Order: sequence, then structure tokens, then C-alpha cells
Amino acid sequence: MKSKSCGLVIWYNPGIGEVKNLKTYYDELEKIFIVDNSDINNSKLIENLEKIEYIPNYKNLGIATALNQGCKKAIENGYQWILTMDQDSKFDNNFNSFLKEANRIVKKDNSIVIVGPKIQENQKSGYMERIITSGNLLNLKAYLSVNGFRDDFFIDEVDFDICYRLRKKGYKIYCLENIILKHKLGNPKSLSILGKTITSMNHGHIRKYYIIRNRLHMSKLYPECRLSYIKDCILDTIKILLLEKDKIKKLIYSLKGYIDYKRNKFGKL
Repeated sequence: MKSKSCGLVIWYNPGIGEVKNLKTYYDELEKIFIVDNSDINNSKLIENLEKIEYIPNYKNLGIATALNQGCKKAIENGYQWILTMDQDSKFDNNFNSFLKEANRIVKKDNSIVIVGPKIQENQKSGYMERIITSGNLLNLKAYLSVNGFRDDFFIDEVDFDICYRLRKKGYKIYCLENIILKHKLGNPKSLSILGKTITSMNHGHIRKYYIIRNRLHMSKLYPECRLSYIKDCILDTIKILLLEKDKIKKLIYSLKGYIDYKRNKFGKL
């Protein structure tokens, strides 16, 4: 898999830390595409890294569009597999092991088209219904078969949506047991109530809009997950009230998300 694999990382206002993250998987890949959704050109950050093709958008086109840009570039260059990474994700001296283990799993079951690491110690491993995009090796032939990522979602549920569509095609998704990706999930805040700990990802108000809008649409697209998505929307609202600052603004933008879902309005807010 190594000789036919490339990498893709989506940037948005990156700094030196994002370059350090990239270097945790740089050596093991033939090529890395950087799609930059920043307003400015950040190519100076990687001017000494030869294997990188930098694609600046000069505006935020969203995660899905940037992922599609990178995947199409990889296909044009003849790659069969692509590693998709968030800018704040990194491997901890274990990327070579990840590639070897992923290669072993795919050889064992060639219907597996996404292989990912854990992002938490207690996360389940093995065959999965869905998995986040960051840290995944994605089969590009399978990607084409479902017409890629859904651009109009912009951000949030982009990863889960493609997982569900791939599984409907008969493909499988696998999470490796012994590889953990260092990945930041929001800005968590916790509260203990009657001996139970409640944790909120504490996203900003704009993100709340996309979370509510896209989750509700996912509940309509995939009826088997409807109750789960509605429950998540309700819990997120409760957590805003109990744990988070800027409650009014976050509730207003959550409502905007609901209204736009009802209007069937998607794309960038």
C-alpha cells in the first residue's frame, strides 16, 4: 500500500505546529497534497519539503470541497489510496506501523475501503459503521463509486455521510486496534452531576449551526440512525445550557441550523 499511497491534509490558517504534525507521516508517503482554505498563501511554511503539492483556495470552501480537490489530484496522479488528515492531527512515531497493519487488513479482506486508527484508548476497533476522516486511508476507486464527499455539507457529518454511502455499496470500514492518532476534538468541558460526568465538545457558535443542520439532514437521509441523531441534537442543546459560555449566541445559531434544515438550505452559512 505504501508505494501506491499519498497523503492529503486540509489547512486553515496554519502555523509551525501544523507543519510539525505533517512531518509525523511525511517520510512514509510518496506525495502529500495540501489544500489550503486560508485567505492567504501559506506555501512558505513548506518551501523546504519537496514531496508536497500545495493547492491554495484563498477562501474557505469547506472541508468537503477541499477533500474532493485533494482526492481528484491524487487520482490524476495515479494513486489508489490516500491518507486524509486534519491539520491538528498527528501520529506518534507509529505511522509506519499503521501502514503495515492497514496493508495486512486490506489483504485479508479486500472489501475494506477505509482503514483508520483509534482517536481514543477506549474507542471500539474492528469493523465500524462510521469513522472520522482524519487519519484514514481511503480507497480512491471506492471514493469515485459514491461520487466523493458531499460538498454542500461544508463541514460536519461529511465523514460519516461518505461512510454510510460506502457501506450501502457493500464496502467495509475498519478501525485498527493498536494505533492511536493524536487528534483534537473541539474544546472539551466537563461537569459532574450525581456522580456522572457530562462532557461537551464546546464548539463555537458557527460550528453549532452546521452540527444541528447537518445532523438533522443525516437523520432524514439514513432513517436507521434517525433516533440517534435527534438524541444527539437534544443533548447538544442541553450541554450548551449546562456547560458552555455564549449560550444565547450558540442557541440562536443552533436554531438557524434547524431553520435552514427545514428550508433544505445547505452550503456555507
